Amino acid sequence: MLTDPVIVADAPVHAVCLDAVAEAVAALTGFGHELSQAPVPFPAERWDAFESLWAAGALSAPVPEEAEPLLVPLTRWLRAKGRHASGLDVVRATGAVQSLTREVAVAWDDLDVVVSPTLAQPPAPIGSIRDDEDPAADFRAQMAYTPWTSVANLTGRPSISLPLGWPEIDGRVVPVGVMLTGRLGAETTLLSVAAALERALPWAHRRPEVGA
Repeated sequence: MLTDPVIVADAPVHAVCLDAVAEAVAALTGFGHELSQAPVPFPAERWDAFESLWAAGALSAPVPEEAEPLLVPLTRWLRAKGRHASGLDVVRATGAVQSLTREVAVAWDDLDVVVSPTLAQPPAPIGSIRDDEDPAADFRAQMAYTPWTSVANLTGRPSISLPLGWPEIDGRVVPVGVMLTGRLGAETTLLSVAAALERALPWAHRRPEVGA
C-alpha cells in the first residue's frame, strides 16, 4: 500500500481518497492477503527532470501552424517548452526514466500489487483546476491532482483504477478511485485482485449524482 504522494511531495490528499484505500485494504486483508506499507521509490524532486519529455511529447503532435492559436494555453506552453528543449535534454530525460524504472523495480521487488488512491482529490468540476493565465501553475496543479498515476505511465507498469469509494461531496454522491499497480507483465494478478475487490465492494448498481 502506498499512501504518500510521489510526484508532488506536499500534494494535499483528501480524506475520502484515503478512506477508499482503507476500505480496499480492509477487504484485501479479509481475503487473506498480507499487506505492508510500500516505500516511496524516489523523491518527488526527481520529476522535474522529466518536463522536457512532456514538452517534447506535446510538440510532437502534428498541429498545423494555423491551428496553434486554437490550442489551450497549457498545451501552447508545453509546445513552446518543447521547442527550447535540446536533443540532449530529451536523451537525458529518457535515460532518467530508465533509471527510475529500475529503481521502482528494486523498491517494490517484494510487492505483487501496490494500492494507492487514483487521485489526490475527489472528482473535480470541469475546468476547476485550469489556469489559462498561468500555464505553469496549471501544470503543477494537475501534477498535484494526480501524484501517483505517472509512476505507471513512465515505468510501463500495469495499473487499474476501481471506483471503490462512494462518498457524498457537497450534497452529491460521487465515485472515488483506488488504483492498483502491478509488476511488469503481471496483468493476470492485477485483474484477479481487481475482480475480487469488485465482488467484495460491487459498484455496478451505483451511479454518480449529476447536477441539473
